Amino acid sequence: MPLLLIAVLVIVSRYNFLLFHTLAELFAVMVAIVLAMVAWYTYGFSRNHFLMYLGTGYLWIGVLDLMHTLSYSGMGVLALESGNTSIQFWIVTRYLEAILLLTAPLFFSYRLPKRSLQLVFGGVSVVVIYLVLQEHLPVMFVDGVGLTPAKIVSEYLIVGLLLGAIAVLTHYSLFLDRHIYRLMIASIICTIAAELVFTLYMDLVSLPILVGHILKFLSYWLIFMAVVRTSLSEPYQVLTRASSTYDAVPDPAIVLDSGGRIIQVNKAAEKEAGRPRQEMLEQDCHEIFHPRRMPKDECAICHNIIFGTPLENVEIYYPESGEYREITLTPFDYQSETRAMVHVMHNITRKKQAEAELVHNAYYDPLTDFPNRMLALDRLEQAINHSRRFNMHTAVLFVDMDNFKDINDTLGHKFGDRVLIRMAHSLENCVRKSDTIARWGGDEFLIIIPGLMQLTDVERLVSKIFTRLAKPVYVEDREFLITASIGIAGYPDDGASVDTLLSNADAAMYLAKQTGKNTYRFYTEGMNERAAERLAMEYRLRRALSNDELYMVYQPKVDVKNGYITGAEALMRWESPEMGSVSPAQFIPLAEESGQIVEIGDWAIHQVCRDLAAMAEHGFGDAGVAINISSRQIRNQDFARHLADILREHAVAPNQIKIEITESLLLEEDNHTVEVLGELRQMGISLSLDDFGTGYSSLSYLKRFPFTEIKIDRSFIRDVESNNGDQQLCQAIIAMAESLKLEVVGEGVERQGQLEFLRTYGAHSVQGFLFSKPIRIEEFISLIERGPFSLSA
Repeated sequence: MPLLLIAVLVIVSRYNFLLFHTLAELFAVMVAIVLAMVAWYTYGFSRNHFLMYLGTGYLWIGVLDLMHTLSYSGMGVLALESGNTSIQFWIVTRYLEAILLLTAPLFFSYRLPKRSLQLVFGGVSVVVIYLVLQEHLPVMFVDGVGLTPAKIVSEYLIVGLLLGAIAVLTHYSLFLDRHIYRLMIASIICTIAAELVFTLYMDLVSLPILVGHILKFLSYWLIFMAVVRTSLSEPYQVLTRASSTYDAVPDPAIVLDSGGRIIQVNKAAEKEAGRPRQEMLEQDCHEIFHPRRMPKDECAICHNIIFGTPLENVEIYYPESGEYREITLTPFDYQSETRAMVHVMHNITRKKQAEAELVHNAYYDPLTDFPNRMLALDRLEQAINHSRRFNMHTAVLFVDMDNFKDINDTLGHKFGDRVLIRMAHSLENCVRKSDTIARWGGDEFLIIIPGLMQLTDVERLVSKIFTRLAKPVYVEDREFLITASIGIAGYPDDGASVDTLLSNADAAMYLAKQTGKNTYRFYTEGMNERAAERLAMEYRLRRALSNDELYMVYQPKVDVKNGYITGAEALMRWESPEMGSVSPAQFIPLAEESGQIVEIGDWAIHQVCRDLAAMAEHGFGDAGVAINISSRQIRNQDFARHLADILREHAVAPNQIKIEITESLLLEEDNHTVEVLGELRQMGISLSLDDFGTGYSSLSYLKRFPFTEIKIDRSFIRDVESNNGDQQLCQAIIAMAESLKLEVVGEGVERQGQLEFLRTYGAHSVQGFLFSKPIRIEEFISLIERGPFSLSA
């Protein structure tokens, strides 16, 4: 484009030099005016004071260039037109341009108000025009003679100022884009070249004048390109990128005027509204983007839009969609003095759902979705306060499932959890909506019954619970009958605080368990003493091993054919210094519940292995000792390996040990139990099934487990002499065992008639007081040395 214009100017100069001069100068004037307008109107958002300074200066330089053009010889516009006047305007204008370019870089950091700049440059320009028109400046050109020394010296001084401008601009080059810096330097170099050329002409119509004006044309073109790039090209590229970024914002963003009408929306807002952009412009934002059921005069968002006040992250619920939005309002100046607002909406529905889930998880049990312990305590506090205010009663029930750990131990916790969920739903169907049922932990539930006229009214609910629990529960086509023990305490009779009521209800529940389970008990005075005694027993049991208070006793197993001792059952006893002899019926269940049974069971195995060495020295030979194993020990993945390590430590052969487990372990097929028992049989250890007939299993289950012996429970032996049902059951068990090649042991034999029955129908051996009670190792060795028992009356 500049080369094309230069070619046009050169052609015009050959036919009309005055026209050439006028076009070249008018181009400079137009560039100066455009530069000034761009700088002035972009300053509001660009704040480019360097550009503002250049624009203001070039505006008045353009005015002086216009005076130079109008006073040029032959124009016939000004009365004082002459070569000298035109050149004086030129020289003064070039001085001002050089000074402008020299000082402009200072305004990268220095600031002057726009109006102050106009006054300074305008004032200087008016003074210059006055001096020139009044002929107060030195003569620069004489017709027929040419340039004066003043004119030539001035050109060189101007060149010197322009060189200084290049140095200063280079010093501040970091403040400019590299391309703009190069354009500015090229423009100044062209100006210097033009000034040097203008020292050579002798006539106003000459080749140096032509070349000088073409160089000046190039100079102005370059500075024009620099200004356009600075203030128009690059900002519009930024705006274009910003517009793309605005549409790339994932949240609906809307620009509003002070009345809440839509000025602009991004693509996310279009998608949110389900309408095209053009259809929403000038529409009321509230009607499109705020909850439809909310009147505009009640909308807090609209209130802030109208008053131009910002908002940050205000949550709004949209009932029509069930979603939440977080709205931010940011006011800004739009189109000079007009206030506008950026309205951004962020969908926080997932965040609110996550928060609600966190709150729910904090206060509700994940398995049953009942209130957990934390929420239950708060509900109980509220119930007490309500009862205190209205002079009523509140009942607290501790509900504990009886023998539930047997299901967990035999079928695994996952299956037990499914059973527990069914039981929880059964309890839920018994309570009122105003009641609270919470999972306290494990298989224990807490029920809070507020608003009772008297505490005994709760018995109707308890009766309903036992009626419901009496019905079998079915899980995966398996039938279960689970009972519960319930302890009851009430406000204000049994306590006025949460802790007291819970403690008393807990004590009542333990009493219900101790009195046979599947029942309930109200709290009475003295229960806490029994609970304290239980805690004391648990504490003392923990010290029993280290204090050598536990010991083993042995009950002989006698062959029904010859009276010889064929084995023994090892039983644990506890002699406490504080409590005396403690029954196994008391401390074994306590050890199971407290988890001490694993440590105690390990000690028992070690002790039996040590005693076996003493028995072998007195002729006990390969006869085995049966050790009772807890289901907690069987659940240990490494039980078989651990037992093998103990046997090696004491040099005990595997066939000298027999492991006894209760039938409850066979409640349902348990792969882990099958694997462990299989590993024990592979080691050469015999397996005995204790208390046979009292559990839940079918006799056919024995085919799946590698037992070598079954023990008929004493409850079937007790009346076998007279009870026809017990006789038939014992005969069936013995016949079944014979078909499976299993040995049969009768437990609890105390009378000769019981022995005769078992011997007659094929039992292999018996245990019971008829021969010996469980005795210490020393007595047992003496019994071995005495020889066989007499089997006759």
